[in-house]
Amino acid sequence: MSAAAKRTGRASTPEEKTAFVRMLSEKSAEAQAANDNQQGKPITATPYVWRAAADTPRREFLYGKHLCRSYITTDAAPGGVGKSSQVIVDALAMVTGRTLLGDEPDGKLRVWLWNGEDPRDEIERRIAAACGYFKISAADIGGRLFVDTGREQGLVIVTQDRNKSVVAAPVVEAIKATIRGNRIDVFIVDPFVTTHGVPENDNTQIAAVAKLWGRIADECRCAVQLVHHVRKGDSRELTVEDMRGGGALGNAARAVRLLSPMSADEESAAGIKPGGRFQFFKVTNGKSNLTLRSDHADWRELHSYPMGNTTGLTKPQDHVGVVRRWEWPSAASMVEGLPAGALDAIKARLRGGDYKEHALANDWAGHVVADILQLDCDEKPTRQRIKRMLAAWIKAGHFKIETRRDPVKREFKKYIAVAGPTTAPV
Repeated sequence: MSAAAKRTGRASTPEEKTAFVRMLSEKSAEAQAANDNQQGKPITATPYVWRAAADTPRREFLYGKHLCRSYITTDAAPGGVGKSSQVIVDALAMVTGRTLLGDEPDGKLRVWLWNGEDPRDEIERRIAAACGYFKISAADIGGRLFVDTGREQGLVIVTQDRNKSVVAAPVVEAIKATIRGNRIDVFIVDPFVTTHGVPENDNTQIAAVAKLWGRIADECRCAVQLVHHVRKGDSRELTVEDMRGGGALGNAARAVRLLSPMSADEESAAGIKPGGRFQFFKVTNGKSNLTLRSDHADWRELHSYPMGNTTGLTKPQDHVGVVRRWEWPSAASMVEGLPAGALDAIKARLRGGDYKEHALANDWAGHVVADILQLDCDEKPTRQRIKRMLAAWIKAGHFKIETRRDPVKREFKKYIAVAGPTTAPV
């Protein structure tokens, strides 16, 4: 067996493959023998040796506060949301040392991305699109990215035999040899289900698989990220309990990121045209054992990147989805780029009558805004946009809320009135 094959854990010729399998079998036998020897040893208690907090080693976070050396973490999302595209950009951020999606990598890391479902050309197509969008060159990657697919080599580490889980020791040893040989910092497995052959709803067996991945992370001193699916359901925001199968994987992971599709209500609130929400998803912290949990949501957009790979006149170029950051539109952003004099015209109309704050009122102030800006108030996204515009103008001091009696219903209602001059224009 060549020195290169021993170093990288890969074999190219049939002879090297035979020698590699023999070597792994010998290692597996040695590991089993060591385990058998351990069976006869007594269990001992290890005395705690006190040390000051300042003398303890820091946790080795590798990517934001999500990936940490020696631990497994999980990304969970429904199919088609964009989780595979997300981890590709995450991987590129780590190997380049650049902050592409908001999480800061701990320098230029070595990442092994293993996709269990897609062919190599599709994975490389997505990587090329992301590199094109973020202007990443081969020199930026610097040989630190490793990419493999389940179409070419499997990574099933646990199988089932007569309702019992069986560890595929040669595969486990091959994974560890490859991680060590290539000095991998982060191993991304997409998706988790392709790495085992046990029932997903069997918590005991799934726990054994998760524990084995944790042992690989610990022994190889790398972070292992497992991408997982959630159960089918409505478009509500996800929780850890929505992860497919039993709860053992979520329990074993030290951190869980949840990728939730944008809901119809969020689509409307953001002023996005109906049907446009399928390009957006949000990333929330579903679980965090190593840091404080946060209810903050990071939004992502699937941008269609033109590949420029047109062939002749009959075959147009591909467009490939690339995940990029997307900021939830602020109230102030809703009033940017309006025609000159539009705000003054709205003020003049509101001064001449009584216009209510509530959007369902027949005399809602938003109808004046829609009329002057020539917007269609019958569309829900447009109504949401107008509400946010009014909120921005009120915050800037252009308008104010007054509570007074409705002359018709004789009830107290809230009205939008023109305020005095402001020094904080929007």
